[in-house]
Parts: sequence; C-alpha cells; structure tokens
Amino acid sequence: MIQVLDEGRAHAASAAAMTPLDITQQRLLNQRLVRTLFTQPDEVVRIERGEYTAAAYHFSRSGQEQRAVQVWFPQRRHARGEADAARLIFSGISRQRLDKSERTALDINPGRAP
Repeated sequence: MIQVLDEGRAHAASAAAMTPLDITQQRLLNQRLVRTLFTQPDEVVRIERGEYTAAAYHFSRSGQEQRAVQVWFPQRRHARGEADAARLIFSGISRQRLDKSERTALDINPGRAP
C-alpha cells in the first residue's frame, strides 16, 4: 500500500509539472482515443440497424463497391420500397472494379431493379 501511495505522489508531481501545452496535447490524444474506441463508421451502424440500402450507399461512396454489393444483395428482400435508391447506388458502380461473384449478383435481374 505504501508503494501505491508513492506512485500516486509521483504521478501527481509529474502532473503538476505539466505545461499548458502538455495538457493540451494530452487532451487531444484523449479525444482521438475516445473517437477511435467509441465511434463506428456509418456503414457499420447502418448494418447493425438493418438499414442495408443505406449501408450500401455509404460503402459505395467510400470506394468500397464490392462491400456495397456484398452487404445489400443477400438482404435485398428485406429492403422493401428501396429499389429505386438501390438502383441509383448500383448503377453508379463500375463492373470492372468488382470480382466475379459481385458482378454475378448485379446480373441477377437484368433490366429490373436490383
């Protein structure tokens, strides 16, 4: 217990010796850590909520077209009323950037809403 108190005093002494710049830098580091640990990309939040069309939109906008197809197509029957939005998302995706399985998914209903 004495050792813990000594470490506590040492920590308090070093904290008291911090300059305003040190304190600002520490606050910035803490903010970055909190953002890293407690925030999630929009795509993940949308998937967790079952908002697959919105997740596909975010994936496609961030250049992750394959992920957009992978997330939306298995769930497309649950995305009722969102065919027009999905059509806009997937019509803007270049087939050359997709793997064969994703290109096949886009070909499921040619000429119709995805």
